[in-house]
Amino acid sequence: GGTGSGAILMETDGLGNNIIVYIAGSSIFTESGSPAVNTWHQYALVKDSSVIRLYRDGVQVGSASNSTSIGGSYTPTWGAYANGTFAFSGYQDEMRITKNVCRYPGGITYTPATGQFPDS
Repeated sequence: GGTGSGAILMETDGLGNNIIVYIAGSSIFTESGSPAVNTWHQYALVKDSSVIRLYRDGVQVGSASNSTSIGGSYTPTWGAYANGTFAFSGYQDEMRITKNVCRYPGGITYTPATGQFPDS
């Protein structure tokens, strides 16, 4: 919903290839390696203490130290800024936001779920 303190944004680069992660309006990293086109991928963005990690299909593809508190008074948006700019090109499904729990800590590799996320 915005780029101020605590706002988080994942967008594709200008070529529509790699995910770039922004915290509070600043780019903190770009994913390494390009995802295959015309293929479903699972992405997970986690904050583990002061480290932000991005996983693609269970493998870490980016990380950076960042002590910014995620949250603030911004309305969460998915796929574009609230005004429609920086729109994501593709399909999205099964989004989960978890507060106060780091699902994938320490840069682990994990097996992505193949079904619907559980309610807990």
